[in-house]
Amino acid sequence: MLAMSTLMMPAPTMALSAAPQLTVGPHKPPETKLLTIHPAAAHSQSQTTPQHQLHQHQQQQAAAQQQAAQQQAAQQQAAAVQQQQQQQAAASQIAAQQQAAAAQQQQQLQQQLAATVKQEHYHIFVGDLSPEIETQTLKDAFAPFGDISDCRVVRD
Repeated sequence: MLAMSTLMMPAPTMALSAAPQLTVGPHKPPETKLLTIHPAAAHSQSQTTPQHQLHQHQQQQAAAQQQAAQQQAAQQQAAAVQQQQQQQAAASQIAAQQQAAAAQQQQQLQQQLAATVKQEHYHIFVGDLSPEIETQTLKDAFAPFGDISDCRVVRD
């Protein structure tokens, strides 16, 4: 059984004079009130309290698991974004290297072609040919020196 005491005080009254004065009346003795709890209600309350605590504990665990899952998902997402950025950076670096290598190969090929063209391409002019020399005769005469791209006999 619980006992609860209360102190009851009357409200102060104000006089209607020029200067307000507070007056307090005599105090009442403290009252004692008794609170009784029916045994059946106490028993049912004691049964629901552990159930309520269990339910709260389960809710707290579920909230903690949900928070942990959200943190893990956020970490995984951050890791995936970081990995994607690293892959993009690596891919762009590889592409730049490939472009540089292709440009270098093309430059080397052009230099080789320019050197080859200069080495293998000649213009030969032959003067004072007899009238019986024809284009085919000239081609046959110079064939041992390599390929002939063009051959003409020009008469004055």
